[in-house]
Amino acid sequence: LAPQAPQVQVARGWYEYYGRHDFAAALAAFRGAQRGLPNDADVWYGSGFVARRLGHYDEAVRDLQHARELDPNDVDIAMGVAEVLLGWRHFDAADAAVDAGLALDPGNPMLRRIKLELFWRDRDLSAAGRMLGAWHSDSALGLANRATQAMYQRDYAAASGLFARAIATSPDATIYTSYGEYIPAAFDWRLQRALCEARLGHAATASALYREVQGEARALLARKPGNVHVEVALHSALGEALAGLGMAKEAVDEGRRAVALIPESRDAWEGQIWQQDLARILSINGDADEATPLIAHLLETPGYHPLTTARLHLDPVWDPIRNDPRFQALLKQYDSARPAAASSGAAP
Repeated sequence: LAPQAPQVQVARGWYEYYGRHDFAAALAAFRGAQRGLPNDADVWYGSGFVARRLGHYDEAVRDLQHARELDPNDVDIAMGVAEVLLGWRHFDAADAAVDAGLALDPGNPMLRRIKLELFWRDRDLSAAGRMLGAWHSDSALGLANRATQAMYQRDYAAASGLFARAIATSPDATIYTSYGEYIPAAFDWRLQRALCEARLGHAATASALYREVQGEARALLARKPGNVHVEVALHSALGEALAGLGMAKEAVDEGRRAVALIPESRDAWEGQIWQQDLARILSINGDADEATPLIAHLLETPGYHPLTTARLHLDPVWDPIRNDPRFQALLKQYDSARPAAASSGAAP
């Protein structure tokens, strides 16, 4: 009836984004809608949401901040600003945006997680611990956050127990830091728990957890998920499980399948997730030859849940290649560049 109506353009934008994954077409639709609805915060939120997928981070931040000016009490918009600034590696600005969001919704679990990411980015486990202690959260996400903190402190027994509780509390929960929310976080939590059990010398328990993930991922892939993002997440989870089981070649094959299905060239925001997962697989395999060039690329690349040198220091998944001279050289190079990164937004 009115194909050029701005409300129709908004609907078209979300259809192109979610239905066809045509981000350029989605952005064009939102831009068209903005001419007719210039003061509608949701329209600017939509364009910012899409621009990050195209790697236009300055545009994404500008539009999301404009949406926030139009609707300063919308916590989802505040969180969108924080997420993009974090992904763009503007960490100080992301911290301020998180605090602004938490002022609106102090209990928001995703904003709390971003705040934790920023503490971990600074390798400030003490501040992260104080924040976790103040929450007193026994939600699945709260337990998983505490488990990650314990794992970073190399308290593998505590971490394993907390991951187990998180899985039991909400086996179907999804969070943005675990496979982009496309599959249950329990896949990730079991893999993390398996790593902890392996470090404790409990090889049988670790193998059982890896086999659980292997079996479930293969079964779901056999059903043809019908969603490329779900398929990619399952390939990545399967790859890490296979690596944990010592099936190095098969593990890398799964990781490479994930990267090929959603490459960085197609989705600048999400493509980095699957490359990080491939790097993790390569590290578990002890393959520094392949892992270190990929890690170097990731340290320079903005994107969803960006890799930082702090996570390279803290996460035990990198231990198999930690003493390799090339890995140590990367840490030294980016650690020395870190003070400038805080103000410039460059790679930490």
